[in-house]
Amino acid sequence: MLVFNTVEDIQYHIYDLKSNGKTIGFVPTMGALHEGHLSLIRRSKAECDITVASIFVNPTQFNDQKDFDKYPRMNEADSQMLEKSGCDVLFLPDVVEMYQNSLLEVQPFDIGYLDTILEGAKRPGHYQGVATIVEKLFLSVLPDKVFMGLKDFQQVKVIEKLVRDKNMQIEIIGCPTLRETNGLAMSSRNMRLSEDGKQKASDIYQVLVYIKKHRTKDNPERVLAQAKEMIASKGYWNLEYLELRHAHDLSEIDMEQWQEGVNYVALYAGWLEGVRLIDNMSL
Repeated sequence: MLVFNTVEDIQYHIYDLKSNGKTIGFVPTMGALHEGHLSLIRRSKAECDITVASIFVNPTQFNDQKDFDKYPRMNEADSQMLEKSGCDVLFLPDVVEMYQNSLLEVQPFDIGYLDTILEGAKRPGHYQGVATIVEKLFLSVLPDKVFMGLKDFQQVKVIEKLVRDKNMQIEIIGCPTLRETNGLAMSSRNMRLSEDGKQKASDIYQVLVYIKKHRTKDNPERVLAQAKEMIASKGYWNLEYLELRHAHDLSEIDMEQWQEGVNYVALYAGWLEGVRLIDNMSL
């Protein structure tokens, strides 16, 4: 596996690959890798000639400095995992390389209502930081396809809009969420949970499954109210939101009745043991 630390070096390498007709698959990450990330690497290898991964903990997408400081950094172990998984290229830049100075300037993007709902509402400025660094990474790696986990469902929608608005010839591929045996969505943040906390965190999956099962039995408003009560009854969750949205664009749904032939998604965010966890499930 080749490792590059600068935009110039990786661009030169990618240009050479593309001149020889190679297709580039890209898996952007913030490190602290787990099996979910590796599944994206495998998907990229199956569909593209060359697979590139990046590891960069982006400071501008953290609206809480403490959260940024606590985010696990384990580049050596991550590099070994990537190499064993068959990743061809690792892009491992530092903050100065990606932002060129210490100002950490964020490029304003018109993300629309995605910037004001759910994660956008709870984490002001988050998606502006995400869009800024993703554009920089795309211009550095020049991928044909980008593989992203659907656990960050809203983020995938933001990146899809970015690619459309910037007329980038990149295919964004959302990949299924991988889960632990108890249903907990795999996440780098899970490392900060105690063993007891990891078991309690499976409540999220159970509530999402409850919503999915009861879609045919009651209207959306009552199903959602019952799901929220399930979480509240536990006593140890600080729920930020549990919402139902249209899956294709995260717009609001008619809470009076389900529509036939329409895809919905249930989205969850909450705090447990001082760790913020998100998840979702397509209905």
